[in-house]
Amino acid sequence: MYRIAYTSTTKYCSPNCAKRGYKAEKRKERLQLESEEIQERNRQNLLLQVNLSLTDAAALLGISRPTLYKLLEDRKVELLRISKRTIRVRKSDLTNLYQNTPEKLIPINTPIAEISKTREEYITVAEALKQFKISNTWFYRKIREREITPITIKGTAHYPTKTLRKIFAKEQHKEIAEWYTVAEIAEKYNVSKQYIYEYTSDHKMPKKREGKEVLISKYHWDKSRGIYHQKTENNKTYLRSMGSGANWLYSHICLFLSIQKYFCSLKDKCIVPSILFLDQPSQVYFPTVIDNKESFNAKDLKEAENKLTELDADLQSVTKLFDEIIKFVSDTNNSYGIEPQIIISDHADNLSLSESSFNNFVRRRWRKENEGLIDLNIENNDLK
Repeated sequence: MYRIAYTSTTKYCSPNCAKRGYKAEKRKERLQLESEEIQERNRQNLLLQVNLSLTDAAALLGISRPTLYKLLEDRKVELLRISKRTIRVRKSDLTNLYQNTPEKLIPINTPIAEISKTREEYITVAEALKQFKISNTWFYRKIREREITPITIKGTAHYPTKTLRKIFAKEQHKEIAEWYTVAEIAEKYNVSKQYIYEYTSDHKMPKKREGKEVLISKYHWDKSRGIYHQKTENNKTYLRSMGSGANWLYSHICLFLSIQKYFCSLKDKCIVPSILFLDQPSQVYFPTVIDNKESFNAKDLKEAENKLTELDADLQSVTKLFDEIIKFVSDTNNSYGIEPQIIISDHADNLSLSESSFNNFVRRRWRKENEGLIDLNIENNDLK
């Protein structure tokens, strides 16, 4: 079950979720530490040996066997042939193997914990291409121009993250015209600076530093925060800025119905059932909090809100909403031969629909105890 956080200062929705998240993070750290300890013990055992098998030598250097073969051949390292099928390499030869190579290897006496820490400061080619949205050709062209030497960690070439960011972040930011400062986001969205840094990091948003200010792409931040309406090429209206609750309601209804129509268009290829449940869509016009009578009375509800002048317009809007949903079901059935099932739980009742009787669509009315969608009396009798 998904929950919505009450504030935006945490990435967890409740204290219970925060505790579970904390335990999961600690468990991950513990498993990582245990894995490093096991690797370190294995590494120490290998370092005690004078001569190593090619498999153990490759593991100690953190490279693949083919790479090790190539390095040994290029350096003309003399191998020890113990028998017809057994070959060994001197550990002393491995200590100098990583020197004067096109790719810098991690020295064999480097502890696993230090290798893991070094890994945090470097990224692979695949990670760089994804992060900076550049091509493989462009990446290597810039690497050759700057004469950047990678290091090999566990058989894979890694490049310094900070250096790559200086080269490619500027290329990535050329098309971004508008930027937020952290202070502007904190004030506008009422969130903490810690949340902003975590959120931008989790969503891989473009950011740059100008002096002491950290700037975050306005487009990427706004886009990640919600739905928007594209008015013109450079003009967007986000859902949070669309005004009244009625606008929010219709934006969501249109979205949900569009998804249902797409599912129906797939016909037998779609594995998602064409069922939509809507709970109290009329609440933006007639709040359920003040509706505690035995029947729906729009006039009484508006009088309780001191909004009697809005009665006719709001009642017409609710009626039109139901009319459009009924029309959608009919049109979808005519187009694709599938009639979506839309279940609505609402306190609005006896509406004067344009082309149908409201009662034809009512399956159950309940305003009292034991008058719900499921008849509890029948259920209790079956249990006896």
